Amino acid sequence: MLSLLINFNVSGQFYSTGQDPSSAKWKQINSENFQIIFQEEAEATAQEISNILEFNYESVGKTLDHAPKKISVIIHNQTIQSNGYVAWAPKRMELSVTPAQNAYPDPWLEHMCIHELRHVVQVDKLNQGITKILAIVFGQQATGLVAGQLPMWYYEGDAVATETAFSKYGRGRLAYFERGIKTNLLSDEERYSFDQSLFGSYQRFIPNHYEFGYHITAFTRSKYGKDVWGNIENHVARNSYTLLPTPFSFYKGLKKNIGLSQNELFDETLDYLEKTWNARFEDKSFNEPNYFQNYVIKEYENYYNPTIVDQDQVIALKEGLSHIPQFVLVSENSEEIIYEPGYLISKDFSYSNNVLVWAEYKADTRWENREFTTIKLLNIKTKHKYDLVKKSRFFSPDISVNADKIVVIMVDKQNNSSLVLLNAITGSVIKEIESPEGFIQRPKWADNENFIYVIHIINSQKQVSRYNIENNQWEKIFVFPGDIQRILPVENYVYFHSTFDGIDNVYVFDENSDEVYQLSDSRFGISEFDYIRNKNRLVTNEYTSQGFRLATIPVERALWKKIELKEPNTYELAEIITNQEKNDIRSKKPEQKVYQTKPYRKYLNLFNFHSWIPLYVDYDHMELGSIFSDPSELYNNIHPGITLLSQNKLSTTEAILGYAFKDGNHYLSSSLVLKGQYPVLKLTANYGDDQLILRTSDANWQPEPNIGYSYEVEMYVPFNLTNGKFIKGFRPMVSVEYYDNLYYNYEDNYYIEGLEIVQSELLFYSYQRKAERDIIPKLGAVFDFNLFNTPFESELYGFLYNADAMFYLPGFGNSGYKIDIGYQYQDPLLYMFSSNFSFPRGIQKMRSEKMVKLYGDYIFPISYPDWNLGSLIYLKRFRGDVFIDYAYNTYRTLNQDQTAIIWPKEHNFSFGIELTADYHLLRAIFPLNTGLRLGYSPSDRRVIYELLFGIDLYSF
Repeated sequence: MLSLLINFNVSGQFYSTGQDPSSAKWKQINSENFQIIFQEEAEATAQEISNILEFNYESVGKTLDHAPKKISVIIHNQTIQSNGYVAWAPKRMELSVTPAQNAYPDPWLEHMCIHELRHVVQVDKLNQGITKILAIVFGQQATGLVAGQLPMWYYEGDAVATETAFSKYGRGRLAYFERGIKTNLLSDEERYSFDQSLFGSYQRFIPNHYEFGYHITAFTRSKYGKDVWGNIENHVARNSYTLLPTPFSFYKGLKKNIGLSQNELFDETLDYLEKTWNARFEDKSFNEPNYFQNYVIKEYENYYNPTIVDQDQVIALKEGLSHIPQFVLVSENSEEIIYEPGYLISKDFSYSNNVLVWAEYKADTRWENREFTTIKLLNIKTKHKYDLVKKSRFFSPDISVNADKIVVIMVDKQNNSSLVLLNAITGSVIKEIESPEGFIQRPKWADNENFIYVIHIINSQKQVSRYNIENNQWEKIFVFPGDIQRILPVENYVYFHSTFDGIDNVYVFDENSDEVYQLSDSRFGISEFDYIRNKNRLVTNEYTSQGFRLATIPVERALWKKIELKEPNTYELAEIITNQEKNDIRSKKPEQKVYQTKPYRKYLNLFNFHSWIPLYVDYDHMELGSIFSDPSELYNNIHPGITLLSQNKLSTTEAILGYAFKDGNHYLSSSLVLKGQYPVLKLTANYGDDQLILRTSDANWQPEPNIGYSYEVEMYVPFNLTNGKFIKGFRPMVSVEYYDNLYYNYEDNYYIEGLEIVQSELLFYSYQRKAERDIIPKLGAVFDFNLFNTPFESELYGFLYNADAMFYLPGFGNSGYKIDIGYQYQDPLLYMFSSNFSFPRGIQKMRSEKMVKLYGDYIFPISYPDWNLGSLIYLKRFRGDVFIDYAYNTYRTLNQDQTAIIWPKEHNFSFGIELTADYHLLRAIFPLNTGLRLGYSPSDRRVIYELLFGIDLYSF
């Protein structure tokens, strides 16, 4: 994955995925081209990664004609999700190294390192021509900004092409990776548009940019030569004058090198794929599915991992655009939602004797880069759910026939895998069984519970092995020349899933004869299955243009087709790009050199100044959205000077240093955020502004202002309490802000210099994760409590406190209600705090001592048009918001004769509608939301009309 969040977010210019525990001890390896930073317990993994990266360093960049400069690689071995990404500003590669349970036969670390190394080459190559000059002026962020001018489909597609060319089982050689596009092209569905492939759709399912990107980049190489993408990158790097994240220079580079626009290349690629796939399957016959579900399913839905309850009912995991994942109980004529789980590690779950078991993602309370799994059980009759094991590194649970034991895969922090037997009642460990070699996946109990079958990755091959519980021995069952993702032992047979013939199908191995048979002939693929014993049939999920649907296939022996074990199916584009590399490193192995390791001292590496700006930019007071509505924001917050940006390699420290010449003064600014300890600490200090003088109109004198200063100390702990389908958290925060201003005490006729404002906050939140089409959570609540006071200058401001509660409630379909209730009170002395609450929409914020608010919204989608006007705009969704806001406000003031204090009661009320559109402009990656607010305020007797603008910098 490539991250391009480089200073596009004005108010949040630092990007990281989080921090590792503060107790972690770090070490480093400095090889010729990489600095590998890792925790002590992951040294073996770090040595392996060092060898992989150095071995592939020159080869991976050859078709781009570039060898990148040295880069840091940070290894996270306490995560449980497999991923990697490359970021620029500061430039680094970060790897979460725990292998997934659906890993391919290739060694997982090789696969991931080759993919991410290609990203390093892609971005580093841009540092030439005008981009190199910009990098001198702005630092690494300039290269990152230019990188935003290349589309994500190119980055990820080219990286997948590279992993495919340098491995036996890159994604370009796997049937599932072409399944979505292939099904669309070979069925009667409307062909995907180019803009849908770029930005997705709320209207229909669209394969992701990895899948489209691979086929486009590989096809382009096959037709226009292996150097084509390197030439296009050269053009972008040397013509990146705008620095805007739009693909204009990329478009010009395409035109110059292949004579096609992005749309034309997209259409030409799909034409080629349709012709190729039709030819590939021209002489093949397919079995028509016997669908299990006889009822109407109205939209795109996927039913995963069908699991038999009885001969008439199946449990499946259902996923779609309109809802979060659901376990559903399916019969031929209906389905029932059993439970909505949280974030699943995989689609693996198991069932026996009314008990459903699965593994969920469990976040650490504080550290984002320490993760766990939770093993959960649900009785589908009583609906009782409980956590069997709360914090573990257990994966792919399978419950025994008698429902008294559960077998899981445990992967430790050194990536060693083993079987663990759990008591299904208490969760206690009965036995841990180490794997003698390789990596094991997806265990399955035999019917007699004497054996546990697993998928075993050994020497870049998959085999099926089993553990004999009676004699405590491992036994090899068979080796298969292809990928295996699912196994099911039944009597003397092992049913398994493979892409051996270029389509995901079900095969069976006969343990008595050691022969393999093909059981299904699916047109577009099957991913999971289970055995209906009383009917001698398999229930499967058959892929269609409307998603995976449940189907059944017979298992009569007479229908089995014996196959000869040979090399698996070849893929046309994969073979072409592999031959282009010429240097077939797939037949070689990296040299297992042992690199010297040294300690990596966190406190000696707090700062890493990676970027700078030859201007002073006040990040804390400039919001990107307000720049578009009020361009003076730029003028007010940018001055002559310089700004330096630092983020250390472990993302535990962020710093900004600035100098400005503004209003005739020399101004210094600094900000430091320390995230490496349990509380997050933020320190800011500024010097150089003129002191402000706050006084009443009748003050008869004022002192001469001096050069002033200010500082802020803020400390908070971001507790993550997420559990199940609800995202939960708690954040206590305290901050002290000091302003060196002059405050007039009009009662005693003197000025007080300096003021410290203390804010204390308790924030609680719990809301349901959103489905793809949801605009707001269907259910949830946020509680926010604040206290502001000036304890050291109590004669000035008094105090202000407020309590705010926001509730989310479900509406019809993907619409929802948002209700905001709040109470605010302050006891002012000489001066008042500004209201911490906003007033009803369309009404300006005003003086407030007591305030009660009740704001309501009904937010709903209107349509999903998927309209585009060339490359100018792509409209994904129209949405609406009917709002009603009411606020009761009162404060002390003098009556008209100024003889007595009165409390005027103000009833502020507004209502109306907001109509907005979600869209992409100029094919930029960031989605925009723009529209109009129309309303009326009876309290002001005024019509409200306002333009609305928003930008989502994190959705991709």
